[in-house]
Amino acid sequence: MKPQKFEVLFDGAYLCFALLAGVLFLCRGQILCAIWAWILCFGDAFHLLPRMQSLLKTPDDTVNQRMNRGLQISSITMTVFYILLYYIWQETYALTVSHWILVLIWITAILRIVICLLPQNQWGQPDAPMTLSLLRNGIFLITGLLVVYVFAKVSNWYMVVSILISFGCYLPVTIGSHKHPMIGMLMVPKTCAYIAMLLYFL
Repeated sequence: MKPQKFEVLFDGAYLCFALLAGVLFLCRGQILCAIWAWILCFGDAFHLLPRMQSLLKTPDDTVNQRMNRGLQISSITMTVFYILLYYIWQETYALTVSHWILVLIWITAILRIVICLLPQNQWGQPDAPMTLSLLRNGIFLITGLLVVYVFAKVSNWYMVVSILISFGCYLPVTIGSHKHPMIGMLMVPKTCAYIAMLLYFL
């Protein structure tokens, strides 16, 4: 199978699974988990659907614009995904953490979203400023590590490892995939880590 066809099938299966997971969560009364799954699904769909289209045929300017805008949207929804994951942790374990942990999660998440909204990011452009990419993703890493901390607090190493894998695969892609496209293959294990998180709460 050609790599392009594999990626299209993989991305399509991932989006369908995340959508179905949300439905299953809803049927089981796990409302917060359902919203969490759908945020992941629809946020990633903004980027993945035009990307799948570009892999199946020669992309035009419209598809490229949709794909670049999708990168911005999915970056924002990924941030919301981790905020919701904190509240799922809180709901699941009926625990609270230091007030400052929650404050830092919200501050870093809001900062990242604000930076993602800046037009200076030039999403998807080869000359996009690396400084903003490093800044928004550095802040995002702090958000992720704070969520890792709360799961480590209850010794949920499954979720700790899943989150660390997702960040460990995502960050090199955002930083180096423009110069080295093969790094983009790390998005496959990153996506598998998201699937693993959904499976855990299912």
